[in-house]
Amino acid sequence: MTKKRNRVRHGDVLSVVTENGYGFLQYVGRATFGDVVLVASTLKPTATDWTAQLFLGGYFIMYPAKQAVVEGLVQIVGNFQPPEIPTIWRRPGRISNSGRVETWLIGPEIAPEIVSSLSDQQAREPIEMLLSHDALVKQLENGWRPEHSKETLSIDGRSKRIETANITSATKKLVKHFVYFDRSDAAELFAKRCIAEGYLTKIERGAEEMSHLVLVSHEVKDVDLQQALNDAEGFIESILESVNGKYDGHEVAV
Repeated sequence: MTKKRNRVRHGDVLSVVTENGYGFLQYVGRATFGDVVLVASTLKPTATDWTAQLFLGGYFIMYPAKQAVVEGLVQIVGNFQPPEIPTIWRRPGRISNSGRVETWLIGPEIAPEIVSSLSDQQAREPIEMLLSHDALVKQLENGWRPEHSKETLSIDGRSKRIETANITSATKKLVKHFVYFDRSDAAELFAKRCIAEGYLTKIERGAEEMSHLVLVSHEVKDVDLQQALNDAEGFIESILESVNGKYDGHEVAV
C-alpha cells in the first residue's frame, strides 16, 4: 500500500474540491514572497481527471500550498515537470476607499514600473498577493483569471476585495537557517537543493566537528513568518534525510 504523502514536491499536481467540480494546481516552487502555483483554468468531474495539457493557458498565483496539503485542504494527485516561476508580477499601489486600484506596480520591488491603466499584457501578469483557500475556491468556481482584475482585487470586478493576507504592505524580515556538514561535497549538494527551491545560500567554515556551515536565508513578510519558518525547516529536514548534516536552528533579524 502506497503511503499518503503530505509534503509537497516540485511539480506536484494538487486537486481542489469546489461546488462545480475539481480544480487543479501545480506547485511550481517558493519565491521570496510565498508558494507559487500554476492554476488550470478548467474544472473536471473527478480528482484524477487531469493531464499536463490541462495547465496550458493556466495562470500563476500565490497560495500556501504546502500548508494546505498538511491541513488536507488539497490532495496530491500527480506530478510532472513544472514551468519556471514568473519573474514579473504586479501588485496594487494606491487603492481608493471604494476598493478601486488607482495605480499598479509592475516588476521588481525596487524601482517598479508604476501605471494607472494596465495594458493587455500587464493585465495577464500574475498578482502578488497571497490567497486564502476560500478565495482560491471562489476563483475557481467563478472562472477568475488575473486579467479580470484590471481595476480591483475582486473576483467579480466589484469593489469587494479578495480575501488575502495583504502581504504587499507587510514588513519584511530576513531569516537565516544554520546547517552544518563535515564534508564539502555534502554542503554543496545541500546548497544546490536550497537554491533550486528559491532560497539564498552561502557556505562558510563552521564548527570544529562539522567544518562546513551552509547559511540558508530568505526574506519573509511578518504576516507569513510562522508558515515560512515551518516550510523552510520542513524542507531542510527533508534534505537531511538523505544528506548527512545537522540543522542548528534559525535566526530572525529584527
